[in-house]
Amino acid sequence: MSATFDIGEYNGSSGSPTVSTLGSIATSGHQYGVVDVNWKNEDTADTTNSATDYTSYPITAGANSYTKSQFFRFSGTFDSVSALGVYQSSGTLGAHLTCIGTVAETYTTASTSTLSGTDMSTTSSGSPLTMNMSTTSPVSGTFGSTLTAAGYSELWITQLQTASGAAPGNTASLTFTIEYTES
Repeated sequence: MSATFDIGEYNGSSGSPTVSTLGSIATSGHQYGVVDVNWKNEDTADTTNSATDYTSYPITAGANSYTKSQFFRFSGTFDSVSALGVYQSSGTLGAHLTCIGTVAETYTTASTSTLSGTDMSTTSSGSPLTMNMSTTSPVSGTFGSTLTAAGYSELWITQLQTASGAAPGNTASLTFTIEYTES
């Protein structure tokens, strides 16, 4: 038995968001799935290599990217999924750049307003940003720490925040690891 793990993203108006599937990973046991995110000055999902290029929508020093609202979906045959967390596993941003992350059970329209949350560079395998799950959707239902049927995580919301001293151009890549226990 093994769960199938998908990554999705909400974009657009909170009244009628677009939901995109970003990737799928078939897994079993205590698993790690890796996702990379392109933050930019536009609210779109990066569903393929031809998605809206972040270089076409740069983030100006002193400003923030649009928030990214992503979720994880579990399906397939499994007894339970628990201990869901996400952490920054590699990469270091340059000076005056910070990736902030938080979780939410409600989708709000993406914006460049400063997101409050955790500096993702302070997370680790031993101390991830923890997430609850629901069998209904990423934004509704009863959330808990364990799934015993197909379901979704809360939304993982991230934003790249810059200070006025941030250097122009591309930044280093960050890798985030999604971990959970499956039985």
